[in-house]
Amino acid sequence: RNKLIIAEIFELVQKEEHVIVFANSVEHANILTVQLKNLDIKAEYIDGKTPTQQRQENIRKFINKDINVLINFGVLTTGFDAPKISAVVITRPTFSPVLYSQMLGRGMRGEKLGGTKDCILVDVDDNLYNYPDESSLFNVSEIFWGE
Repeated sequence: RNKLIIAEIFELVQKEEHVIVFANSVEHANILTVQLKNLDIKAEYIDGKTPTQQRQENIRKFINKDINVLINFGVLTTGFDAPKISAVVITRPTFSPVLYSQMLGRGMRGEKLGGTKDCILVDVDDNLYNYPDESSLFNVSEIFWGE
């Protein structure tokens, strides 16, 4: 599983994508970061225990494109704005359509809001087992707001 995740991230970085990753756990975020660094990919991670100064520094590096990949667990789903994200990698099981849409939304700013024209979504296949099909995740606003 991790080999496939690393391979996908590696391929995205080779295409010069700016990647945010939602890991399964703090340990998983650490493992992915170390493996990517071993491949000479500029990557950092953030979790709930990352000191504020280090968290801000990693975010600054990511926004300024000093690093290619920012991995997190349970921190950057809401209230985080880095509009130039061009790829979102979701590796964690996500059973809430709202949480899923928030993670996906990190890369879906669009050009009018200073974001990218396109955003690549990479989701681990086992993440979608609780839904009838992937399209239900992209129609969540219709479910909750009737639009």
